[in-house]
Amino acid sequence: MLENWSFESKIKTNQNDPWSGLSIDYKCDWPKQLILSPDAIDKYNALFKFLFPIKRVQIELQHVWSQKVRSLKHLDREPVFKLAMQLRQHMSFLIDNLYSYLQVDVLEGQWQKLR
Repeated sequence: MLENWSFESKIKTNQNDPWSGLSIDYKCDWPKQLILSPDAIDKYNALFKFLFPIKRVQIELQHVWSQKVRSLKHLDREPVFKLAMQLRQHMSFLIDNLYSYLQVDVLEGQWQKLR
Protein backbone atom coordinates (compact mmCIF):
# COMPACT_ATOMS: atom_id res chain seq x y z
CA MET A 1 0.00 0.00 0.00
CA LEU A 2 1.18 3.46 -0.86
CA GLU A 3 1.99 5.40 2.27
CA ASN A 4 3.08 8.75 0.90
CA TRP A 5 3.73 10.38 -2.44
CA SER A 6 4.51 13.85 -3.66
CA PHE A 7 5.23 15.65 -6.90
CA GLU A 8 6.68 18.71 -5.28
CA SER A 9 10.37 19.36 -5.48
CA LYS A 10 12.47 21.07 -2.88
CA ILE A 11 14.94 22.05 -5.59
CA LYS A 12 13.90 24.59 -8.22
CA THR A 13 16.34 24.57 -11.10
CA ASN A 14 14.51 27.30 -13.02
CA GLN A 15 12.35 29.78 -11.12
CA ASN A 16 10.42 30.71 -14.29
CA ASP A 17 9.49 27.10 -14.99
CA PRO A 18 7.69 25.35 -12.13
CA TRP A 19 7.98 22.00 -13.94
CA SER A 20 11.79 22.13 -13.92
CA GLY A 21 12.09 20.83 -10.36
CA LEU A 22 9.39 18.19 -10.59
CA SER A 23 10.33 14.98 -8.81
CA ILE A 24 8.90 11.94 -7.07
CA ASP A 25 8.92 11.38 -3.35
CA TYR A 26 7.63 7.88 -2.62
CA LYS A 27 7.75 6.16 0.71
CA CYS A 28 6.49 2.62 1.20
CA ASP A 29 6.52 -0.02 3.88
CA TRP A 30 8.62 -3.14 4.03
CA PRO A 31 9.21 -5.24 1.80
CA LYS A 32 8.35 -2.85 -1.07
CA GLN A 33 11.16 -0.58 0.03
CA LEU A 34 13.59 -3.26 -1.12
CA ILE A 35 12.50 -2.64 -4.71
CA LEU A 36 11.68 1.06 -4.49
CA SER A 37 14.81 2.13 -2.67
CA PRO A 38 15.94 5.76 -2.50
CA ASP A 39 18.46 4.95 -5.24
CA ALA A 40 15.68 3.61 -7.50
CA ILE A 41 13.56 6.71 -6.80
CA ASP A 42 16.52 8.92 -7.79
CA LYS A 43 16.78 7.01 -11.07
CA TYR A 44 13.06 7.49 -11.71
CA ASN A 45 13.47 11.20 -11.01
CA ALA A 46 16.30 11.41 -13.53
CA LEU A 47 14.13 9.62 -16.10
CA PHE A 48 11.18 11.95 -15.48
CA LYS A 49 13.39 15.03 -15.70
CA PHE A 50 14.48 13.77 -19.11
CA LEU A 51 10.99 12.85 -20.38
CA PHE A 52 8.91 15.78 -19.08
CA PRO A 53 10.57 18.46 -21.24
CA ILE A 54 10.15 16.30 -24.34
CA LYS A 55 6.46 15.81 -23.57
CA ARG A 56 6.03 19.52 -22.89
CA VAL A 57 7.58 20.40 -26.27
CA GLN A 58 5.25 17.88 -27.93
CA ILE A 59 2.21 19.46 -26.28
CA GLU A 60 3.33 23.00 -27.14
CA LEU A 61 3.89 22.12 -30.79
CA GLN A 62 0.37 20.67 -30.97
CA HIS A 63 -1.00 23.76 -29.25
CA VAL A 64 0.79 26.11 -31.67
CA TRP A 65 -0.70 24.28 -34.62
CA SER A 66 -4.26 24.31 -33.28
CA GLN A 67 -4.12 27.98 -32.25
CA LYS A 68 -2.34 29.33 -35.32
CA VAL A 69 -4.42 27.45 -37.85
CA ARG A 70 -7.62 28.85 -36.37
CA SER A 71 -6.48 32.41 -35.71
CA LEU A 72 -4.27 32.93 -38.77
CA LYS A 73 -6.25 31.07 -41.42
CA HIS A 74 -6.20 34.19 -43.61
CA LEU A 75 -2.37 33.99 -43.80
CA ASP A 76 -2.23 30.43 -45.10
CA ARG A 77 -1.14 31.64 -48.55
CA GLU A 78 1.79 33.69 -47.21
CA PRO A 79 5.19 32.04 -47.84
CA VAL A 80 6.52 32.88 -44.36
CA PHE A 81 3.45 31.34 -42.72
CA LYS A 82 3.80 28.21 -44.83
CA LEU A 83 7.49 27.91 -43.92
CA ALA A 84 6.73 28.39 -40.24
CA MET A 85 4.05 25.71 -40.32
CA GLN A 86 6.36 23.35 -42.23
CA LEU A 87 9.04 23.91 -39.60
CA ARG A 88 6.50 23.23 -36.85
CA GLN A 89 5.41 20.07 -38.66
CA HIS A 90 9.00 18.80 -38.98
CA MET A 91 9.73 19.60 -35.34
CA SER A 92 6.51 17.89 -34.27
CA PHE A 93 7.36 14.82 -36.36
CA LEU A 94 10.80 14.59 -34.73
CA ILE A 95 9.52 15.06 -31.17
CA ASP A 96 6.56 12.69 -31.66
CA ASN A 97 8.83 9.95 -32.95
CA LEU A 98 11.47 10.52 -30.29
CA TYR A 99 8.88 10.37 -27.51
CA SER A 100 7.24 7.32 -29.04
CA TYR A 101 10.60 5.55 -29.34
CA LEU A 102 11.47 6.31 -25.73
CA GLN A 103 8.07 5.20 -24.42
CA VAL A 104 7.45 2.15 -26.59
CA ASP A 105 10.83 0.77 -27.55
CA VAL A 106 12.99 1.74 -24.58
CA LEU A 107 10.75 1.93 -21.51
CA GLU A 108 8.23 -0.72 -22.52
CA GLY A 109 11.02 -3.10 -23.51
CA GLN A 110 12.74 -2.64 -20.17
CA TRP A 111 9.43 -3.06 -18.34
CA GLN A 112 8.86 -6.39 -20.12
CA LYS A 113 12.34 -7.53 -19.14
CA LEU A 114 11.64 -6.58 -15.52
CA ARG A 115 8.35 -8.49 -15.49
